[in-house]
Amino acid sequence: MDSKDTRLPALLPDQKLGPSHHSFRLNATGGTHPLGELWSAQDISTSGSPEVTLLILDTKLARQDAFLDQLRRAMLLSRSISHPHLASCYGLFSDRSGHRFLSFESLGTRTLASLIQHNQLKSLTLQQKQGLVIQTAKALDAVSRIIHKPHGGLCPEMIFLPPGKGVKVIGYHWRTALNPYLDSMSNPLSCRAYQAPEAFHAQPLGIAADIYALAALIYQIYQNKPPFKSSDDESTRFQRELRPPSGLKPAQWQVLKKALSTDIDDRQSSVLVLLKELYQDSADDSSPENISELPGASDKKGKSNKKDKNAITAQRKKRSLPLALKHLGEHARAATSRLSALLSRANTRGFRLFAAGALTGVLAGVLIGLALGYLIAPTGSDLLEREQARDAAAQTTLSRLENSNSDTPIAGTTGESTTGESAELPPPLPDSERVVQEQIAQELIEQEQIAQETEAPEVIDTSTRVFQDHFGEGQHAPPMAVVPAGSFMMGDLDNRGDDNERPVREVTIKHPFALSRHEVTFAEYDQFAQSTRRNLPDDEGWGRGSRPVINVSWHDAVAYTHWLSRQTGHSYRLPTEAEWEYAARAGTETSYWWGNELLDGYAVCDECGSEWDGERTAPVGQFPANAWGLFDMHGNVDEWVQDCYEDSYIGAPDDGSARINAGCTHQVMRGGSWFDIPRLIRASSRYRHPANASRNTWGFRVALDLPD
Repeated sequence: MDSKDTRLPALLPDQKLGPSHHSFRLNATGGTHPLGELWSAQDISTSGSPEVTLLILDTKLARQDAFLDQLRRAMLLSRSISHPHLASCYGLFSDRSGHRFLSFESLGTRTLASLIQHNQLKSLTLQQKQGLVIQTAKALDAVSRIIHKPHGGLCPEMIFLPPGKGVKVIGYHWRTALNPYLDSMSNPLSCRAYQAPEAFHAQPLGIAADIYALAALIYQIYQNKPPFKSSDDESTRFQRELRPPSGLKPAQWQVLKKALSTDIDDRQSSVLVLLKELYQDSADDSSPENISELPGASDKKGKSNKKDKNAITAQRKKRSLPLALKHLGEHARAATSRLSALLSRANTRGFRLFAAGALTGVLAGVLIGLALGYLIAPTGSDLLEREQARDAAAQTTLSRLENSNSDTPIAGTTGESTTGESAELPPPLPDSERVVQEQIAQELIEQEQIAQETEAPEVIDTSTRVFQDHFGEGQHAPPMAVVPAGSFMMGDLDNRGDDNERPVREVTIKHPFALSRHEVTFAEYDQFAQSTRRNLPDDEGWGRGSRPVINVSWHDAVAYTHWLSRQTGHSYRLPTEAEWEYAARAGTETSYWWGNELLDGYAVCDECGSEWDGERTAPVGQFPANAWGLFDMHGNVDEWVQDCYEDSYIGAPDDGSARINAGCTHQVMRGGSWFDIPRLIRASSRYRHPANASRNTWGFRVALDLPD
C-alpha cells in the first residue's frame, strides 16, 4: 500500500475533531513532535470550552493496536497522579477520519527539545537551569512515590515549558508502548541518548533509571551538549570519559558522576537525594516565575506578551496564599482553619491584631519551611521530625488562642478580661507590619468563607484527576474522577438521620479509586443493552441521552459493570457504600457537600428548588460538582452500591470494603432521588431494596480500582 493510501486527511483551523460524544475545535497548529503533530484546540464538549493541547498521533503509531493498548494501560496507571509539574492528560480519542490523538491541558509548543534545537540553553541563567532541574525532578519523584514505577523514557521532547507554568512532563510509563517503534519513526525520540545502561535490555526498570536519565539531562543543561548520542549503544556508558560541565562546581560534578554511574547501587537512592546533594549550597528559587521567561516565550513579533504576563502576575498575587495553604500538611491546614475561625469570631480589634500576628508567624514559619523543603526535600526521619515540629508549633499557638477565646486572657490582648482587669498591651507594631498582618488575616478569613460558599468547587483544580475510557467505534465508558485516599467519619454526623446510619465510625480508604463523575446515563447504558441484546429500560417518556438511566435493578447495574470491564480491559464495578459516602462528602462533615442547609439549584429532589423537582429526572451535570469533581451525589436518582443491607453499622468494615453476606436479599441504595424529601438525600442517608427490583427513581454510578 503506497503513502497516498495511508495518508490521513489534513487538519485545518476551526475543524471539529473527536468522537460524536466529545468534540474539539482546532485553533492553530503548534508544529511537529516526534509522536505526531501538536495543535491548540478548544474542548467544546466541556463546560467553558477550555483550551487544550492535542497531540495528533503519527499515522504509523495510530494504526498500531498494540501501541494503543499499551498507551491506554500507561494512562490508566498514571491516573492517580496529580502534581503541578506533570501534565494532565484527559484521554485518548479517535475521530471518524482515522486520526487518533491525546488531549492534554494547554501546554503551548515550547519544549526542552526546542530550546536545545535552537541552541538556547546557553542563554539560560543559573537560576533558570536550576528551576528546570528541580521541577523536572519533582515530577519524577511524584511518579515514583505514587505508582512506584519510573517514568522510564525521560527526554527533552517529553518536557514542555508553557509560559507561566514552569515544567510540564508528559509520557510517564510510555516506554513499553514506544520502544518497539522508536526505530521506525521518521523523527525518533531522543530518549536513548539519556537512558541508563540497564534500559538497553528488555526488563522492567527501577527508579534508578530515572536518576540516570535526569543526570544525563542535567549534564546537557549545564554543558550545552548531551553526554551521549541517540545512536550510542550500551558500551559507551562504560567506556566514555565525560568532561565536567562548565556550569557546575567540582563538588556538583562529583554528585552528577555518582548519578551517572553504570552500577545501579552506586547512584543516589532517589531524585530528591540527588537534588539535595547537587544544590545543598544553593537557595535559588525554582518557582514557575523564574523559568517562565525562557528563550522562545514571545509572540510573533519577538516581543514578550505583556498582557499575558500581567494577567499571570495578577492571578498569582490573588491566589498566592491560598495556593500555599493548599500544600500544607493536614494538621497545619486544620490549625489554619481553626485559627481563622477564631479570628473571625473575635470581637475586639486588639485580639484580632494579636491573632493576626500569631497566625502570620505560624504561617510564615510553615511556608518558609515548605519553600526550603521544596528546593531540597528531606527524606526519612528528617522529614517526619520537621513535620512533627511544625505541627507542634502550630498546635501550641492554636491552644493559646483557643484558651484566650474562652476563659483565660492572653497577655497582649486589648479590652477587658473575664475578671474585669485590663490586660497589658504589647509594644505597638510598626504601621507597615500591622497592615501586612491585617491583610493576611483578612485574606485567610475570606479564603475560609469562600471554601464554605457554594462556589467552593471552582477553587479546587480537579482537572488532573479526570479521565474517560474509549473502546470500539464511538463507544465510551462514563467520565471518571480520581478520588484520593483518606479517612472520614461515616454515618449520622448531624443527628438528623435514622438508626441505620449509626454508630458513627471512622473509615479509612487506603488507596485512591475512580468514581464516575455522574450517574450512568441512558446513552452509556444503552450501548451495553444493545450489545448484549437486553431490553432497553423504560425512560418514562422523559428522554434518554444524558439523563441518568432508570428502571434498572441491582443485577442490571452489576451486569453493566462486567460488560464495561470486558470492553475496556479494566475492572469496573459498583462502589462500596463507604466509598460512596466518602466521595459524596468530599472532605466535608455536613449534611450535603455544600453545607447543612438545602440551597436552591444544587440538586433535584421533592423540595430542592429545581424545575424537575418531584416530577422527573434531570440530565446529569446540571448543578455544581463537589470538591472532587462529582455531580449529582445528592438527589436525581437513587444509586445502587455493592453492599448487602444491614440495619446498623455494627460489625461493618472500617477499611472501605463492601459488606457482603451470604443469602443477602436486599442491597443498599444511596443518594436519594427526584422524588424524595430533602432529608433523604443527605450524604449519610441509606435505604434498602431487593436486588431484582427496579423503579423510575433508581440508577447507579460505577467505580474503578486504580493500579498501585
